[in-house]
Amino acid sequence: MYHLSYADKNAIYQQIVDQTITYIHQGILEADQQMPAVRILASQLGINPNTVQKAYQILEEKGYIIPVPKKGSFVNDTSKIKQLFTQNCLEQLKQAIMDCKNAGISGKEMKELLNSCGVKL
Repeated sequence: MYHLSYADKNAIYQQIVDQTITYIHQGILEADQQMPAVRILASQLGINPNTVQKAYQILEEKGYIIPVPKKGSFVNDTSKIKQLFTQNCLEQLKQAIMDCKNAGISGKEMKELLNSCGVKL
């Protein structure tokens, strides 16, 4: 299920995080579905369990998975995930706007950038 690349600019744990989030949004991983145990996933991927643990910790912090003591980690309710995703997108967009302002990019130039990305205002 996971396709990891050591040539990727992102760390392995971040690739797991990113792919898990994508799988959740695509419905490949569904609400209340149990995630693979850390050691099992690490063994399947041929990586250190600490790497998987770090990815799971980030996914928990972001609200995508929920740990259940003595049972494992489970995918969070998809409606909550969408709310978290929307909130995260808004925060990233605000940061990008601030970065543009700090770089001296005008509102008109920002609009042109958005248009070039397919966002019509």
